[in-house]
Amino acid sequence: METEEQINNVEEFLTLPFSDTSPLTEGPGEEDVGFTINEYFAHSIIGYGSSSTVWLATKSPNNAEYAIKEFRKSFLRRQKRANLLHTVSKQSGRTHLDRISLEKKLHQDEQLDPFCYIRTELDILQLLNHPNIVKIVEVINNEYMDMLLVVLNYCSSGKLASVDHGITFSAFPEESCRIYFRQLVSSVDYIHRKNVVHRDIKPDNILLDAARNLCLIDFGLAEFLPPDGMVDVVSSTPAFMAPELLACPHQKVDGRKPDLWSMGVTLYVLAFAKLPFSGNTIAEMITNIKEKDLEIPNYASENLRNVIKKLLQKEPQRRINAQELLKDPFVRE
Repeated sequence: METEEQINNVEEFLTLPFSDTSPLTEGPGEEDVGFTINEYFAHSIIGYGSSSTVWLATKSPNNAEYAIKEFRKSFLRRQKRANLLHTVSKQSGRTHLDRISLEKKLHQDEQLDPFCYIRTELDILQLLNHPNIVKIVEVINNEYMDMLLVVLNYCSSGKLASVDHGITFSAFPEESCRIYFRQLVSSVDYIHRKNVVHRDIKPDNILLDAARNLCLIDFGLAEFLPPDGMVDVVSSTPAFMAPELLACPHQKVDGRKPDLWSMGVTLYVLAFAKLPFSGNTIAEMITNIKEKDLEIPNYASENLRNVIKKLLQKEPQRRINAQELLKDPFVRE
C-alpha cells in the first residue's frame, strides 16, 4: 500500500507543466479567425492541445479538406527551456544555469533544424504508413508567423468516442467494438514492429475517416524504442496509464506494455461506457488501477471477457502483446 506522500508524488508528476498531454477540446474559440498559407485556407479550429491548435483547412483549387496542426514556436521554446532547466537542475543538484548558454543552444538547435522541437513526432509520422494511422501530407516552417504547421489527412467522421470530459455516450455494440478494436490492434502491432510506442492510446486519440475506418492520431508523446525496449515514464492520461507507470514516475519500463494496457482500457470503455478503474480523485483512481480487481459485466461474451483480462494484467510481463492479439479469438472472429 502506497503512502500518502508517494501518491502525492505521482499526482504531481501527472500534472507537470509543459507536458503535451492536454485533451483536445472540440469547437471554435475566440481566436478562430483563420489564416492562409501556401494553398491552404485554415478556416475553423477543431481541436486544442497544450502546445498546438488543430485547424480544419481547405486547399485550392479543389477545396480538398485537411487538418493542420499549428505549433507556436514561442511556446515550444518556453517548453524546451523549462525542460532543459529541469533536467540540468535534477542532474547536477543546482538550481542555477547559465541562461546565455541556454539561449544560445536553443538558437543553434533551431537554426540547424527549424522543426527541432517536434522532430521526434515528425520523424515517427513520416516513417509510418498504415491505413489506420494519421498521415503527414506536408510540413511548413512559417518564419514570418513564427509557427510550425503539420498538414495531416482529415478524418471527417470525428472522434470514435470522447472520454476526456466524462463518458456521456452509450456502450458500443460488441460487434462494433470488435471491428474497431481489430483495426486498433493492426495499427499498434505495426508501430511496435517499427520500434515505436504511442504512449497515449485512448478513444479521444482515435478518429474515424469518411468510411468510418479507425485512424490513430496524436503522436506527441510517441517515442522510438531503444535496443533494450525500456523507456522513461512520461505523464499522459491518468485513467489510461498502466499500473507500472503509476508505481513510480521516475523509472524505466518496457515501452510496449503500457500501450497494451491503454488498448484494454479503451476496449473496456467502448464496450461498457465506463472506466474499468475510476475514483473520485486522482489519488483514488491511482490506487484502484494498481490494486483493485478487474470487474467485467456478466453480459459480455466469453471472447470479449478473455481479451480484456489478457490486456488488463497488472503485471506487465503477463500482459498479452500485439502480435498475440492478432491471433486472439475476439480479434479473429
